[in-house]
Amino acid sequence: MLEIIEPSDLAVRFEFERCGYIIPEAARFMKRDIDTALDVFNFQPVLTDQVDVEFCCTPQKLVSDEQNNLLEKLIGSEHTPFFSIKRAQVNGLFSRTNEAFFY
Repeated sequence: MLEIIEPSDLAVRFEFERCGYIIPEAARFMKRDIDTALDVFNFQPVLTDQVDVEFCCTPQKLVSDEQNNLLEKLIGSEHTPFFSIKRAQVNGLFSRTNEAFFY
């Protein structure tokens, strides 16, 4: 499972305690009420046979070379217009030509 978090100053925290630290009440729901915070969730049921269709992205091979290096697209513009995610498996020297953020 991969959790994707877009960098921002906005955070809705649903845990009230983490590792022994009590999160102040004002920091839990961005100074809003719990009903507003719960609006971020989709509570509609998803049938078991639809989970993969709805939530899984099949990696798309972008680069594969003779050293078994592999670059795959995990999430692209066909999934969301806001970001993309690539995965690199490096087994030898790998030359990166992409100028965007790469992790």
